[in-house]
Amino acid sequence: MDLMTVPVISYHKYKYIVVIVDNFTSYAWIGLIKTKDQTLDFFATWYDEFADPNQRILNLRSDRGGEFVNHAFNEFLKSKGIKHQQTAPNTPQQNGCVEHMNQTLTDKAEAMRLDAGCPKSWWEFLFRTAVHVYNWTPLKRTQWKTPLENLLNKKPDVSYF
Repeated sequence: MDLMTVPVISYHKYKYIVVIVDNFTSYAWIGLIKTKDQTLDFFATWYDEFADPNQRILNLRSDRGGEFVNHAFNEFLKSKGIKHQQTAPNTPQQNGCVEHMNQTLTDKAEAMRLDAGCPKSWWEFLFRTAVHVYNWTPLKRTQWKTPLENLLNKKPDVSYF
């Protein structure tokens, strides 16, 4: 999990993107928020809507940003039985999966924006489209299955993490 800051306020006044990547399936979700203190609200809503009740989330890895390192966030994770793994300071490579996803989504969104000639403030629509396209794209590391297929099956054919 990571929080990206976007330098341009979006069409609907968003400033941040919460990115969640399931290492098991490679499926990605994003959430658009206006302030960093909405991170916990987004995660709690995401957890209630998308977390599989039959398969517990064991670990959540994030950086040491204030949005992830606070009493309320830690209490929420503790109440759900989730271990919070925090990266060492100034080492984004320790959270490489989501950092790579940030770059992938940014590249896809910017390519679409430039091709379509959209204003920079439309990034929220482009990121939503980029994550949708990513989740429907077959990946070599999962034997050419899409992250969506992996999520629905919950049994990728190979161990890749």
